[in-house]
Amino acid sequence: MLGIFARLFWRDGKPGYLGDLPRTLQYVRDMAALYPQLAEFSRFVEQRLVPGLGAANARALETRA
Repeated sequence: MLGIFARLFWRDGKPGYLGDLPRTLQYVRDMAALYPQLAEFSRFVEQRLVPGLGAANARALETRA
């Protein structure tokens, strides 16, 4: 879903979906934390996606403005 929302923004020009990214990312974080098999993915999400989401959304909106 995260990728689909990004595609809808970049390809289809629908900025409203960027607002759904934080809640969707939180769901991904919650679900990944439940399964030991997803521990490596969970670390990736925490280290690479979570810290930069707000700034990335702001840059994307500025770029499209």
